[in-house]
Amino acid sequence: MGKIKTTVNPADHTARRLQDIGRAGYAIVVDTNFQHADVARYLSQQSPIILDLLQAPDVLSAHSIRQYLAYIPDIGLCVVPGPPDAVSADPTAINSMLYRRIPTVLRQVFYFVFTDTPVADLHHATFVDLILPQPDAILVPVVSNRVTAEAARAWPTAITGLRKSRAS
Repeated sequence: MGKIKTTVNPADHTARRLQDIGRAGYAIVVDTNFQHADVARYLSQQSPIILDLLQAPDVLSAHSIRQYLAYIPDIGLCVVPGPPDAVSADPTAINSMLYRRIPTVLRQVFYFVFTDTPVADLHHATFVDLILPQPDAILVPVVSNRVTAEAARAWPTAITGLRKSRAS
């Protein structure tokens, strides 16, 4: 659960601070790890899922998107849960192309967009096509051991190079 905690805990903290200053609902968590979408279970929010969100008419506008999101009022956090089970996670229906439709709208509406991703593999389509072009910052949790630390050293350089080459 390292990736989920790395996504949800800062989102929770940010949402609470925004709520303290009268800006509740301006932080959102989007679960793009659609094959292992556990953010909803972690936050006890099961619906609406990404498919529900994108099947609604006129959902992709800054004026209407909020009514199609899960919302946790006690912390002021919005959520776009991924599919609840393996059957619903059919990659022909839920994939990075589907998710690509929402980042622009979310960035118009929310101050902070936190995204739980699949494994940050430089060759994973969801990561490369959807996640990499979007963020202002990327947090990468790693297991605390020598082998993982050594393998992770080259990753920031590789991802920065890939991001620059895709931007050109």
